[in-house]
Amino acid sequence: MDLASRRKSQAVAPMMGLIAAKRMSRHWASRIGAGRNSSVIAAPIVKLENSYRLEPKAKFDVKAARDIVQELLAEQLDDAAPYNPRTAVMLTKTLTDSIKNRLKGDMYFDRYRLIVYVTISEKRDQSMVVSSRCIWNDRFDTSVTASHCGKTMACVATVFAVSLE
Repeated sequence: MDLASRRKSQAVAPMMGLIAAKRMSRHWASRIGAGRNSSVIAAPIVKLENSYRLEPKAKFDVKAARDIVQELLAEQLDDAAPYNPRTAVMLTKTLTDSIKNRLKGDMYFDRYRLIVYVTISEKRDQSMVVSSRCIWNDRFDTSVTASHCGKTMACVATVFAVSLE
């Protein structure tokens, strides 16, 4: 290889690197919205450190949660309304959502996940047993159960408060 071709190959390599770098910078600028025609300035990414906190600051208040669930069941279930399996499906969904939203709104717990389970059944000379089993942390996880009985239907609502780790 002579000296002239060697200098030419050395000059081409940095030029190719500059072209590739320019192409990549244009690609990333368009992805974050800081292109030539954009007035948006990309904010620096703030990196937060892990807290390494494995337990909640405050425990779940079982008594207050039971009172809220009992109040919502009495408020939304009409004792005189007859049981209808078609409307019971929508009623369980609305009860579940309203219980979850009310507990999250009234009682703020920073490291708890709420799981709401509602069962509605028709009352006819039968018995009903609702049970559940979970694997959880006995120190922080808990559950609340409330029930409401009308003339033609019975409702059992259970809220599981599971601490996040």
